[in-house]
Amino acid sequence: MRDDDSDNFEFSLAGRVRNLGFAPSPLNALFPLFEAVANAFHAIEARWDREATKRGSITVTVLRSDSEDESPPVIGFSVEDNGIGLTPENWRAFRTADTASKISRGGKGVGRLSWLKVFENTKVSSGFEEDGQILYRTFAFAIGDSDSNPVRGHELSVGGTAAKVGTRIHLEPYAP
Repeated sequence: MRDDDSDNFEFSLAGRVRNLGFAPSPLNALFPLFEAVANAFHAIEARWDREATKRGSITVTVLRSDSEDESPPVIGFSVEDNGIGLTPENWRAFRTADTASKISRGGKGVGRLSWLKVFENTKVSSGFEEDGQILYRTFAFAIGDSDSNPVRGHELSVGGTAAKVGTRIHLEPYAP
């Protein structure tokens, strides 16, 4: 008897995101923002170790609509750090659902899934050092037609003169 099904365990990424314990709304946007900032802290500690408080840098930018309102509504956030970046090891962990790579720091491996829950699209740009050069990784992160792969347009290139080590996470707009 032949069984054509694989023995690999499968799961629905869209289902996993849908089952996170909060609703997608601007009120819940602080959770994915917190996760992006926590990732930035971890990246800074990984790169700078004991000098993290002196050399590490995190910038959070509040993104507002182009409306003419006196106080335009918030539509998202940008978080930028000068941490270690999405090295090959960190890239594998990023692409692994429920990874245990940060369990010793209290991580559960689902923080980036909160980005998918609250925001329609996330853009990631990350520089990291490898073999004496800076490599640059860029991609969009969103749930789309392919339930199994939220990474869109992944590119890896050798950084030019403007490339720097660190990561920028751009979270916008809010999911409907």
